[in-house]
Amino acid sequence: MHAAEYAIVLALAWLLRRLPYKAALSAGSTIGDVLYLAMKKRREITLSNLEKAFPEKSRNELETAAKKLFRHLGKCAVEFVWLPKMRRDFITKIVKIEGSENLREALSKGKGAIVIVSHFGNWELLGAVFALLGPSSAVAFPQGNPLTDRLINRYRTGTGLKIIRTGSAAKEIIRLLRKNETVGLLSDQNAGDGGIFVDFFGRPASTARGPIAIALKTGSPVLMAFIVRRADDTHVLAIEKELPLVKTGNGENDVRVNTQKWSDLLAEKIRQYPEQWFWVHRRWKTQPPEEKL
Repeated sequence: MHAAEYAIVLALAWLLRRLPYKAALSAGSTIGDVLYLAMKKRREITLSNLEKAFPEKSRNELETAAKKLFRHLGKCAVEFVWLPKMRRDFITKIVKIEGSENLREALSKGKGAIVIVSHFGNWELLGAVFALLGPSSAVAFPQGNPLTDRLINRYRTGTGLKIIRTGSAAKEIIRLLRKNETVGLLSDQNAGDGGIFVDFFGRPASTARGPIAIALKTGSPVLMAFIVRRADDTHVLAIEKELPLVKTGNGENDVRVNTQKWSDLLAEKIRQYPEQWFWVHRRWKTQPPEEKL
């Protein structure tokens, strides 16, 4: 089964790279339309999430946003499999970078930089751009299919991005920060029972403790970065200014308060571009203990 899935992914990637770039993106949009119709469960999760986040919107508006999201994800997949063909000049042609001075300022402190990234826009392309800006790593969760997992990480590392595997990730992150490198952490999905609950679109959401907990431990600056797809399928990558952290000495409270800070910034960005966030994930799956009774 794994071998068959791998062969299909490999063949599809090969075919998409043979098309002209714009034609490949158009194919990606069509793939998104097909998946919207075929993936009933993910479609329903997407619509349910959108309804929770935007109760003021009509059903027609929610369905329009959901369809746009699937088309966007189809294009993201195309851009990802094109990474082996993308050279620096091509990437800088399709991605405008804003706020690179914020990263330089953070790194000037000599403690590395923790960049909180979300499943927003084309986050894989964001990783490739950061690799152009200097030594950069990202934590990656393994895929269920080890063959596909190796292929995906080969595409990622081909851009110069280093991959940190889960398991002993915390130690590796701290080591890289001490070398004054940039570490990207995808932190916007359900963190299960080990997460910390903060408000996200008016609902409690289990959220990763890691970015803030590590920042408080190391003194490393924390920044957020967002990449937005424009109508012409170019992108704008914005590196925000350093997030000012609350440090009271109460570890649990400080993690909660600062995690709420960046979650609010993410929600604000999603409200601007609701069709570019990964609504297909069950973000509010884990509920606080008192709500399980």
